[in-house]
Amino acid sequence: MRSIKRVIAGVVGGLALAASAASAAPLLTVNPVYVGTVPGDFSTGPVMRPLTSATPAGAFDVFEVRFSLSNIAADEDFATMNIDIAATPNITFGNFGSGPWNAATGTYDNNGGLPGGGATLWDNGNSDAGPSSVDLKNISVATFASAANNRQYGEAVRPKAGTDDGLGFPTLIGTLYAQYNGNGPGTISVGPSVGTFLATWVGNSSGGGANTSQSGATFGSTPATYAGAVPEPASLSLLALSALPLLRRRRKA
Repeated sequence: MRSIKRVIAGVVGGLALAASAASAAPLLTVNPVYVGTVPGDFSTGPVMRPLTSATPAGAFDVFEVRFSLSNIAADEDFATMNIDIAATPNITFGNFGSGPWNAATGTYDNNGGLPGGGATLWDNGNSDAGPSSVDLKNISVATFASAANNRQYGEAVRPKAGTDDGLGFPTLIGTLYAQYNGNGPGTISVGPSVGTFLATWVGNSSGGGANTSQSGATFGSTPATYAGAVPEPASLSLLALSALPLLRRRRKA
């Protein structure tokens, strides 16, 4: 009897865990990641530096915007996201003609060595779709069902088939070129756009899933930060000396 009860308890517990996993809301995590600083003429690649001082004159600090998608079913894939990017006033972004959002671009082969198979990344769009192309509001990134099934955007194991596309994991969606003036702490943050910010392809194991808005999805992000200028030892000594008269007056009082 006890053995039967244990079996029943195990089955019930397993069903409860399965139901809990199935009901978990998808989690979209989007982070700006500092990858180095480049000269204004882009003559050399990014070089890492401590983000404690102003961006060197004419240069740009490069931040890649990358995402991961978790708490999804085995046959569920990324479809669309809508995000906003904001920065403190001491940070500006380079605009190279199409606004500060630089979408990840490129091509890949979706079937490896077989004939044909050439495809374009983010085939359903990747752009700043807000009121202005320079406001970094409502950045829309999307892909069609067949490409989503093939690429597995945002998932730890990707792609499902074909050649590597260079986007990695977390998956690269775009790049920002920032200039920080060094006046106080600075922050670059990513948040969800107003309304439903995520859709997925549900039942997409063969690339013919249903585009489903995920109104219950959750969003996660860690801002990129500049610490602000760190005073040099000489500056700290001057600051200490300037405070001495004030301390003397207080003692006399």
